[in-house]
Amino acid sequence: MESRFDLMTKLFAGEGSRREMLKRFGGLLGGASLISLAASCEQNPVAPRIGEPARDLVPPGRCKLPGQNCREHLECCSQFCDPTTATCACQAGTFECPSSGQCVSCPMGQVLNPATCQCECGPGFETCGNTSNQGLFCCQGQFSFCCRSSSSNLDTCCPTDWKCCDSPLNPFCCQPGYSCCVGGNFNACCPPGTRCARDQFGNPTCTM
Repeated sequence: MESRFDLMTKLFAGEGSRREMLKRFGGLLGGASLISLAASCEQNPVAPRIGEPARDLVPPGRCKLPGQNCREHLECCSQFCDPTTATCACQAGTFECPSSGQCVSCPMGQVLNPATCQCECGPGFETCGNTSNQGLFCCQGQFSFCCRSSSSNLDTCCPTDWKCCDSPLNPFCCQPGYSCCVGGNFNACCPPGTRCARDQFGNPTCTM
């Protein structure tokens, strides 16, 4: 392959008018500029690269997924362009879903299951709640447990040494030594030495 020096030598050695030589020289400079531009595009972290995976090419109006080249946070679906790698990445506290590439934020105590891309309770936490109404949440096993309802869709976390009281309205927790007093639209925890009764409106009350 001839070098640019050889081409220039032939250009000026050939016959022709001065205008013709200037045209040839201009064409040579234009070709050199295109070659230089192509080289710079290959080094550009956001330019499509020949042979690179097609995921570097993003249709207009679409954001980039983790691992794709970026320059600004706004280019990324996660709104975070890692300056150390010049690629989109998940922000701290979020996890990447392997199947979709989306960044998922899990509530406290939950971690992402990569197989299902769903947030689940992590080690040491008990799954509580339900998916039909309040959603799933986690009770920290060392400090609390799940107080489940047999008749409603609302569960709750009770401190480890407290009592779980079931109720048609929703389950509730009573501190140690207290008894559950369930009724109507209200619930109560009766202290030691008292008993659960009903007032004139049918609501639970604690009496001696």
